[in-house]
Amino acid sequence: MDSPGMFERNLEALVRRAALPVREGHVERGRVEFLKRLASDPEAAARTLKWRMMAMMLSVAACGMVLWATLAVREPQTTTTPASPEARLQGAVPGEGAKTAQETPPVTAPPRPREPRTPSREAMPRDATVTLTAKVPKARDAAPALAVEGTATFPDRTQLVLSFYRMEERFAAGRLVSDAGQVGSGMMVRVERRRFEGHATWGGPGMYLVTAGALVEDPSGPRIWKFEFPGWGDDLMGALPGGLVDLDEASRDAAAFLKKFGEACGTEVLWAARKREIGDEGDRLLKRLVAMKAASLYPAAHNQIVLSINGLLGARTWFKWKEGKLSAESYHADGKPIPTFRGEPFAIETYRKYVEEVPAIAGREFALWGVKELRRPGAKREPLLEALKLQGAHAGTEAFAERLREADAGALDGLEAEIRGN
Repeated sequence: MDSPGMFERNLEALVRRAALPVREGHVERGRVEFLKRLASDPEAAARTLKWRMMAMMLSVAACGMVLWATLAVREPQTTTTPASPEARLQGAVPGEGAKTAQETPPVTAPPRPREPRTPSREAMPRDATVTLTAKVPKARDAAPALAVEGTATFPDRTQLVLSFYRMEERFAAGRLVSDAGQVGSGMMVRVERRRFEGHATWGGPGMYLVTAGALVEDPSGPRIWKFEFPGWGDDLMGALPGGLVDLDEASRDAAAFLKKFGEACGTEVLWAARKREIGDEGDRLLKRLVAMKAASLYPAAHNQIVLSINGLLGARTWFKWKEGKLSAESYHADGKPIPTFRGEPFAIETYRKYVEEVPAIAGREFALWGVKELRRPGAKREPLLEALKLQGAHAGTEAFAERLREADAGALDGLEAEIRGN
């Protein structure tokens, strides 16, 4: 070839860099040495020349391999992975025949198969039983708490989850309805020598429901035991008349505030001048109502007052005057009047009606306490009779007072239904 190619030039440069440096006189001395040997032994010289030519060829081949390994461009290794129809359907891997770069996964031992867990018959005997007794705090206790003790036919260290609920009355659609509200967040206890104990924050007098759930496996499903008991003692009847008086006073205060509120809303100008004063007074009244001790004795009547005052104060944000008349409309409801907590259109007179209902609602709750007391195991009738002497003529109680004085166990269900308004 006329001129060396790229390969030859690269090889020459590689050999030159790897060779020993050529000093002055080396070439001439080498040629003289070669001619002397050729003249003395022509055959030996030929053999030497032959082996040197072979060594040179091998060196050239080795250098070529090194150069190829250094300069060649490698492509990633690929494997062909056929995809299953399910994988192609889900789009998890490319279709059959596609090439995807894969790394060789580490070799690990296959996981040992998990042995199936079978329910423990010892931990959950079919005839397992749980009992529960409760200790109700007294009204004078500084930090009242509801304490329970129980037994369970489980092995030691079996765990139970205890949940506490208090049945609370509320007024809805003219009826007294009993709802269960959870007291605290529940707790976990452990059975030791077939006994356990627990406690919960005291939520006030009322019917209590305690559930005990066993944290063990059972082929028939979770096992839960329920216990209901009266959460009050002999001192409750003595507190009912005074609580009724306090609630009557609170309803009168709420009615007076509603009257003042309505007068301040007579005109838009008057409201602008008095809204701050009225708002502060309403906040103080609401704070006083929330802190009432009678709240736990008459929850339905108490909530009626609190929700009325709170709803009225909350409606101030939406006050508008149209043609001199007050309205409270929400843009969230296309300009319709905002509803009260009972779903009726807003009006100050509507809230005033709610407050006027409070004494009668509280009187019905008083009568309902009488029915519950007559059902309480070990209760005596005398404390109830004393309470009826003081408040038997109260609104909401008067219609049931005489029947409460003489009711026997068989008449209590029907009497309760009438008091509730069912």
